[in-house]
Formats: sequence, structure tokens, C-alpha cells
Amino acid sequence: MIEITDERLLDRGFQFAGDVYNTAYSLRHGLGPQFDVDFLTALGDDEFSAQMLECWRDDGIGTSKVVILDGDLPGLYIIKTDKKGERRFHYWRGESAAKHFLNSIDFINCLSSLSKPFCIYFSGITLALMQNDIRSIFFQVIEDFRASGTIVAFDSNFRPSLWASSEQATGALQKAWQLTDIALPTLEDEVKLFGDTSAEDLSRKLINFGVSAGVIKLGAEGCFAFDGKSNQFCQAKRIRRVVDTTGAGDAFNGGFLSCYFKTDDVVQASVYASRLAEQVIGHAGAINRCN
Repeated sequence: MIEITDERLLDRGFQFAGDVYNTAYSLRHGLGPQFDVDFLTALGDDEFSAQMLECWRDDGIGTSKVVILDGDLPGLYIIKTDKKGERRFHYWRGESAAKHFLNSIDFINCLSSLSKPFCIYFSGITLALMQNDIRSIFFQVIEDFRASGTIVAFDSNFRPSLWASSEQATGALQKAWQLTDIALPTLEDEVKLFGDTSAEDLSRKLINFGVSAGVIKLGAEGCFAFDGKSNQFCQAKRIRRVVDTTGAGDAFNGGFLSCYFKTDDVVQASVYASRLAEQVIGHAGAINRCN
């Protein structure tokens, strides 16, 4: 989406971001050249979409799977932050190209045509934008990929306003966890959804669902890494100044995946991911392209 932050409202500047893309950005910058990172979505045929596509290419993200929809526009959101860096979002994406695409059979066909990807990552926001019938087909395609050896990584990233009801959200997100190999939840989200009371309880539930490894984000307290063999709390570094927490969890996800794919060590991956998240909250917006 087009992202506008408090500090950019006066000069009318903007950048491009969104939860799954933010993760792709950190994943790309954490991986070596032996990995390709591609983004499957749709854009319009307008000037902002063209700028977005150019930006993604500059970021090193593959765009061959991006579909262009004539007459459509990208989504837009504004971030408002308080003095502690906590944020509120205002979205305009109900008629975006991406939402139109995610609710079409063309999306399912594009996804199904992928040639044995090493890993597929999506989020609860991805699922929330889909209608029930498309979401059911999506889950079947993901299940087929997983059966053929593709790793499935998922973050529930719960946004209540995107779901028609809490029942719809819990049903879809629980199904997603049952198809997941690498879990990247935030404990606060899972408490709201399922009432999980601790990181240990949540990790056990995910392992029982078939998750092989993951990390539970605990905000300012750090995170809890697990892989079925060992579990460990990783305390967060104390940050002197928080500017904007937008995108911190997404950066963490991308950092964790990139390090875990190289080391197969959930603790080492969690430490690396935490460093990336710390960098993100020190500046405005979801992605810090100055680094």
C-alpha cells in the first residue's frame, strides 16, 4: 500500500509498505543470493502503482508474479503515532487492486502455478481480505504445496476490523495454524483470539497443530523461541527512544526466517530478528530504506 506517516503529512511525501511486503523486504536483505524472494499481488495501471513496482525492484524483490489490473488503484493507509511511538492506522483499501485480485480465481491460478517454492509466507491480513469461498480454495492450495515439501510460514497478525466476526477470524486463523510449519505469532493477538494465557501454552498448542518451529513475539518483553526440542525466552533490548512501532513485527518475521533458513537455530534467529525490529522502531514508517 501507499504509506503516509505523521511526519510526511506536511510535505505530502509517502513510501510503500504493507505487512507481508515488509516481511519480504527484511527477508530479502537477510538472505544470500542463492534465494529469490518474490511477491504475489496485484497493482493498478496508475502512476503510483508504477512507482511501487519500481521501488520493489530496487528493493531486490521479484515482481514477475505481480498482476496489473486496468483501472484499479493500490491501497493507502495513514499512520498516526503517539508520544510513545504507538500507532493508529487509517486504511483505504476496500477497492484496492490487491483485494480485487485476492478474491478472484486468477489469484488461485497464479498461486497454483508456482513451481515448488521453498517457502510460502502469508499473514492473517492476507486471509482477512479474502471471501470465504476463495479462502477455502486458498487453504487447499497451501495444503497441497505443504504436502509436496514447501515450507509454510504464517503470522496471524490479527486486525479485528478486517473480519466480519470473531468467529470467522478464529475459524480461519486456526485452520492456517494447522497448515503452518514456521509460526510467527504475537502473544497479544492469540490471547484476543483464543485466550492463550502464556507463550509456553501457545507454543505447545502450535506444536500439537503440526508446527515444527517458530517464535512468539512478546512486544517490549522480547520473544519466546521454540522448535519442539528446546524453548527459550529472549529478552528485548531496552530502547531509549521509540519513534514508531509500525512494521517492527514484520521486520522481525523476515529477519527470523532469513536467519533460521541459514542456521536452523530458533534462538540465533530470534536474536537477529530482534535487532532488525529494534532498528525499525527508531524511525517513522514500516521500512527504513536508509540502512
